[in-house]
Amino acid sequence: MKQLICCPECGSVELATIDTSTIPWWTYIRDCESCGYTIMENEWDALPAISVRQPWSYLICSGLKPIENRTWKLPEKYKGQRVLIHAGAKPAKMINPNNIFSYKQWEDTGEQGRVESIVLSSPLSAIIGSVEIADCVINHPSIWAEHSIGYSQSYPNGVPVSCANKKYKPIYNWVLKNPVLFDEPILNVKGHLGFFTPKID
Repeated sequence: MKQLICCPECGSVELATIDTSTIPWWTYIRDCESCGYTIMENEWDALPAISVRQPWSYLICSGLKPIENRTWKLPEKYKGQRVLIHAGAKPAKMINPNNIFSYKQWEDTGEQGRVESIVLSSPLSAIIGSVEIADCVINHPSIWAEHSIGYSQSYPNGVPVSCANKKYKPIYNWVLKNPVLFDEPILNVKGHLGFFTPKID
């Protein structure tokens, strides 16, 4: 089985074949192709992935979208971790730019002439890059953050204030950094809900 692993020294992502049942812990897996660091078996861990529709997945990996909005809070163990970005099987329905972008978002991409072609031609059901999840907050000031009614921005960990409007559930803004867009996507990877370990033949 092939797995995507992350170099603990430089953060680059590589595809590796490893059978941990037959390799002693003191045996190295491989030298990082980017920095030459020897990745030991006890430093190895398969990277988790999260599925995101196009064009959001492309915009995240290219560094244009630093926020991912979710209705569920980021599990603490993923905070500060690099995760793979999986482009879902179905892109967003882009009737026109206004139905998926605000005016400020559309201007911010600088990709106005390309976004529709991204939706139509970018790979689907593919691992296209990776990103670090730095934090999970409510009502982040970014133009890419969806805001939650009745919740305070003063709680950085996404904790609602006591006067929060109970009629509305919060939208959690995952703060992203250090994105990487792969030169070659890894195709034909099935996505799943939530975090998952991609199966690559």
